Amino acid sequence: MSFNLNSLWLDWRAKVPDGTPNPDNAYHLVLLKELCFKQGIDKDIIDNVILVLEKEGDDDKYTSVGHGYYKLNKDIGPDGKGKDGTPTFEKDDNDKYVETDGGEGGEKEKEPTKQTSIKVNPYDKKDDDKEGGEEKKNPQSKREDTINKVLDLFVPADEQQTGAGRFAMTQEDVDDYKDWLKLTSEEREAKQKEIVEKQKEKIGEVSETDIDDFETRLLEKLGKEKFKSLMSSIRKKGDPPSKYLKGKYPKGHPKEGQGIGRDRERQVIRHYLETGGVNPMNGKPVPFSEAQLDHITSLDHGGKDGGENWMWMEARINQFKGSLTDTEVESKLIERDLKTANELDRETSEAELKNWQTQAEIAYWETRFEGNNIANLSVESIDSMNADEVTNLVKAWNRYVGEGDPRYIARYGTRKAEVDGKQYPITRDGAMQPDKDNPNTWGIQKQPDGTLKKTDMTYEEALAAYDDARASGGAKIGNEEVKENITIALTGVQSPFKDDEGNSITIPTKSEEDAIDEELEAIQGEKAERKQYIKDLQKDIRANPQSADNLKKQIEKDPEYKKYKEDMKKAAGKGKAKKPDNPEEYARLKKEYDEWRLNKWRGWQSLLQKNN
Repeated sequence: MSFNLNSLWLDWRAKVPDGTPNPDNAYHLVLLKELCFKQGIDKDIIDNVILVLEKEGDDDKYTSVGHGYYKLNKDIGPDGKGKDGTPTFEKDDNDKYVETDGGEGGEKEKEPTKQTSIKVNPYDKKDDDKEGGEEKKNPQSKREDTINKVLDLFVPADEQQTGAGRFAMTQEDVDDYKDWLKLTSEEREAKQKEIVEKQKEKIGEVSETDIDDFETRLLEKLGKEKFKSLMSSIRKKGDPPSKYLKGKYPKGHPKEGQGIGRDRERQVIRHYLETGGVNPMNGKPVPFSEAQLDHITSLDHGGKDGGENWMWMEARINQFKGSLTDTEVESKLIERDLKTANELDRETSEAELKNWQTQAEIAYWETRFEGNNIANLSVESIDSMNADEVTNLVKAWNRYVGEGDPRYIARYGTRKAEVDGKQYPITRDGAMQPDKDNPNTWGIQKQPDGTLKKTDMTYEEALAAYDDARASGGAKIGNEEVKENITIALTGVQSPFKDDEGNSITIPTKSEEDAIDEELEAIQGEKAERKQYIKDLQKDIRANPQSADNLKKQIEKDPEYKKYKEDMKKAAGKGKAKKPDNPEEYARLKKEYDEWRLNKWRGWQSLLQKNN
């Protein structure tokens, strides 16, 4: 398999916060592994390389090349020449190795390529390699090193993966999750405890002073604004009920007077320090910016929000899992595992199309706003846009005006429901925020069908119910409302388009240009080409009886499938699946159905493995 090692090396340098990759740094290795996967390097090759980097042998040779120290590859001798006699590095007048271009008199100092060396920190040499036989690091020094590595995991990389496909599961993720599902709850707890014990051997007990020092170092490393943003993210990790985010502990509580949200921030930091951010599913540290805090026993099923019920995992894995049970996850994993090459290609192509379209269209419209170019924009053209196109137009507009500008167009809003002619916030679970002056709002619960149900409660009881519920996330504003908002913005005095005298020009009700400009035409053409490729893939997928799509259809055509769906619908009643009218019957049927569906997928998997 071919790949660009030079490019990989440069990309690794760009990813590492300080620009100096360090094989002893867990976070740096995680970044390297991700870059390797992106270049399509085989998993076994990646694992072997990472293993070598993690287990630096005593025979490792270090030399200074250019501006940094480099650990030479095994095919390179201490004289800077390859074992086959090919010159790789030569010493200059200052007794430093410099890379040669292989020609006579062509010696010049330059950055070594990944083919020949890996840059490391000069202070990361092993104790046995140090000149003068320095004493090995003491326990306190090792403790500091470990905490520093965790600190690096906390610091966000300059470039974070965004857009469609960022939560796509790798085959390695699927295999790791399958192994995890085979474990009993006791075995899973044991894995988590083992991680904590190993970390404790390195750093001992985590004290309040440790957390204070850790926060101070984070502040120094990030700066005030980034630190503030990070702490806000820390507080919300795991999406806890709002009662864990605000207020102070009451009288009589061991932490009386302390801020509840502030205490949670510190508990999350403590847990990350105690575990090293390691995911017990795969034993790998997860950078904090790419990690999600999962509840081993979900809060919806009686789990507590605390370190004893927390585990760290990659966002893509947690997104895949969602709120599914282990049985549902296993079915989903088998379905994912049985996808054909065309299905995986379709998945990747759809994500790439969405990301490309987003970037291209935002850049196009933002350029139009900045360049006073009204071309290809009219009331009718906005009205004909689909949801993605409108979203990209609004994103371009918001970038142009800037956040905080009164012309900024929001795409999300707080969920609300009306009581006595006034709107009140509600949580995702439907609990309404009570108004102390209006008893009609006390104990209001929005039902799945949209109706409001009132339960007799005091104001304090209603407020407690609201605080115990999950905090309300922003509800996405409908596409038609967004269209209306952007149309208003571009047809009023706030329009960015000006005439020669500097007066605002609003977009026309009908486009005055018959021809589409070349840039937009190129975007539309590329979009159509990519969509056609996906359509062709879809056609091939439908024609393959062994595709996961067709296997899923076969399951859903089964009479038992239809019977389970009908019975569960009856048990759910008006409350639907979220709050079924007959919860016990619904739970029984749902469990039976999930097990039946899993067995169907297991059957398909066994049959295909036998045939192949």
